[in-house]
Amino acid sequence: MSLLFAEKGCKVYYFDISEYNMKAAEKMVKDVNKETRVFRQHSYQQLCEEIYSENHPRIIIFSIPHGNPGDECVKALRPYMTKGDIILDCSNEFYGNTERRQADLAKDGIFYVGCGVSGGYQSARAGPSMSPGGDPQALEIIMPLLRRVAAKDRDGKPCTSPIGPGGSGHYVKMIHNGIEQGMMSVISEVWYILTKGLQLNYEEAAGVFEKWNETPELYNTFLIYIAVDINRTKDEKGRYVLGRIQD
Repeated sequence: MSLLFAEKGCKVYYFDISEYNMKAAEKMVKDVNKETRVFRQHSYQQLCEEIYSENHPRIIIFSIPHGNPGDECVKALRPYMTKGDIILDCSNEFYGNTERRQADLAKDGIFYVGCGVSGGYQSARAGPSMSPGGDPQALEIIMPLLRRVAAKDRDGKPCTSPIGPGGSGHYVKMIHNGIEQGMMSVISEVWYILTKGLQLNYEEAAGVFEKWNETPELYNTFLIYIAVDINRTKDEKGRYVLGRIQD
């Protein structure tokens, strides 16, 4: 994600408590010749000092596991942050934790924005769909940045919009994940009925999904679309991979 922001014209200062992650990021930066836009920092204090400006607040972006790591990052950053600064949490955080941190940091005038991020690991470079939620003042500041890096729809519009107050951004992401998981479960059950009940082979099952993806109800549905590809995928020996996957 650091490279995505850099490629969209931002200067990025990054820090991770894992030396392994830091070295991996450093190598990626060098591999794409972004050393003049992405800068490694060696502590939370150095990070906050480097991005300080009298003209605009700090914007610190989390791309970390949900739960305790977020609390630890907030605890480590807080002594070096000032009133008006913004933490943009792009993890898959539980919205209740987001609202708890928002209330706590508000005592120091620090904004905490919970932002759902969708699109899989590929979106870290190609641009994700982003659903930010939090204080309107903070959202107004970060929206131009998010519109710059977010994925674009077929009409070229950024796939991001301010969702609302509190933990609404992470709440929307939670609902999104629930719908997606439910749809995948239904697709799996349908596939089982097609192949085990009706005894269709993988190519025939792919044809059924392909036809459904052209109907008005399921037109151009991504999960149906990839179900077609999965049924038709073969390994290097020409064998259908679905027949060899144990789980």
